[in-house]
Amino acid sequence: MQSGSIKTIVVTLVVVVGVAAVIGLVTVKSGRYDVAATKPHHAMTESILSSMMDNSVRHHASDIELSPSFSDPDLDEGFEHFQAMCVACHGAPGVEKSEIGAGLNPPAPDLGEAATDLSPQEVFWILKNGIKMTGMPAFGPTHDDEKLWDLTAFVKRLPAMTPDQYRDMAETADDDEPAHHHH
Repeated sequence: MQSGSIKTIVVTLVVVVGVAAVIGLVTVKSGRYDVAATKPHHAMTESILSSMMDNSVRHHASDIELSPSFSDPDLDEGFEHFQAMCVACHGAPGVEKSEIGAGLNPPAPDLGEAATDLSPQEVFWILKNGIKMTGMPAFGPTHDDEKLWDLTAFVKRLPAMTPDQYRDMAETADDDEPAHHHH
């Protein structure tokens, strides 16, 4: 390749990157980009963000070892935490999302479906660390790992759970709930 051709390619790339940077800066500074939760992301944006989240969770969860408490979980404890912290946004078998959950963008996934695609380590990592800009909070600062593993074990059982089974757990929890227990 001749040096004139290389110079043309480099100048063209610099101009293209410069123009893209100016367009990006104008978009950010102008406020014209609509960040309303009522407007869905563009399909390409959604695809990029979803892929980035999936890859990030997989990467960060890859070194996590299953806890013994996952193998022998306190499912009642996991259910209580799920009821207190998850149902409003994600719903449950036979339970619709709350008004808050219905208004999230991106929408919180149905964990009965999403949990089948995630390893226990990935569910645990998400519960502990949260996901930026999705409404998914980090529960690690407020809950110890054992409680998060109990919740992880419960979430991993959701895909096989029927609405009747979930309702039975809710009724049992209501009957057994001590007055002093809070989340």
